[in-house]
Amino acid sequence: MNKAVLVLAHKDPEQINMLIKQLLHDANGLTDIYIHFDKKNEGMGEQIIKDSHVKYIANNSVITWGDESMVRALLKCFKELLQYKDKYEYLQICTGQDLMIKKGLDAYLDEHRGTIYLDTHEHEKYVKNMLWHNYPKCFKKDLKSRVALWLDEKYVRLSRHKWFPKKKINLDIDSIKYYTSYNWGFYPFEVIEYISNFAEENTEFMKLYNNSKNPEDGFLGLIIMNSKYSDRVIFKPWVHCPRSVSLTYLSPVTGSGCHFSAMTMNEIEKMDESDCFMARKFDINQEREVVKYYYEKVMEE
Repeated sequence: MNKAVLVLAHKDPEQINMLIKQLLHDANGLTDIYIHFDKKNEGMGEQIIKDSHVKYIANNSVITWGDESMVRALLKCFKELLQYKDKYEYLQICTGQDLMIKKGLDAYLDEHRGTIYLDTHEHEKYVKNMLWHNYPKCFKKDLKSRVALWLDEKYVRLSRHKWFPKKKINLDIDSIKYYTSYNWGFYPFEVIEYISNFAEENTEFMKLYNNSKNPEDGFLGLIIMNSKYSDRVIFKPWVHCPRSVSLTYLSPVTGSGCHFSAMTMNEIEKMDESDCFMARKFDINQEREVVKYYYEKVMEE
C-alpha cells in the first residue's frame, strides 16, 4: 500500500518524531510523510528527524483555531500533494498530537481498498448554523471563561431563531445534507482530488466557510457525504444517529471549550480493545507515560 501521510503540526517536535518513526516502522518503505507546520512555528522543522520519506509542504499557512484558515490550509496541501496522485493510493491526515496504537495499518488499508475512514455523522442544526451565519471573531476563539461560553451559547441560540440574518449566498440551503466531522482520517487519493476540484469549481459553496465558526468541523464530511463517494463511508449505530467507522480512537473526555483533553493511561484498555490503529490527542508535556507506552508498543511489535 503506497500511502502519503499529511501531518498538521504546530508544537512538540519530540512527539512528532515519535509519530514519524511509528509510521515508517509500520510501512516497510511504502509511506511518505508530508509535514505542514503552522507558519507561526515553522522553525521547529529543524528539530524533525531526517529521512528520505519525510518531506515538507512547500508553503506553510498560518492557522488560527476556530476560523477558516484550517480549511484553506487543507486545500493548499491537497493541491500540492495531488502532484503525486499517481504515486499514492491513500492519503492519511493526522496531527502532530496523534500516535499509532497498533501496528498493521497499511495492511488493513490494503485489504479494504477504496473505503473512506473518517469521523462523521449528520448534524443539521449545528453545522447549518455554524456555516450560514457570520460569527464575531471573539466567538471563534478557544473560549474558556464561563461568561464567554455563555455569551457564545446565547449567540448560537439567537442565530437559530433568526435574530441574525443569514449570509447572502446563492445556494439552496435545504438541498445540502449537513454533517459534522474531523479532518483526521484515511482517504483514497481520488477522493482528495474530488474535494480539491469541488472547492475550486464551487466558489459560491466555499463562501459558506468565510466568517463561519469552527468551519473545519464538517468540511470534509459535508463534501464527501454529498458526493458520489458517500457510499464508501461505513456507518454503525450510535447514541443519537449513525456514526461512521473510524480508525482513530478519540478520548470521550473533553477539555475546556471544544478541545479533547490529553490522553491518559486510564484509556489504555479501551484503546487496546478498539479496532483503531491511531488515537488522539496525546500531549507529551502533560501525559508522557502514555506517549511512551504506545511509542514502545508499536516499535516493538
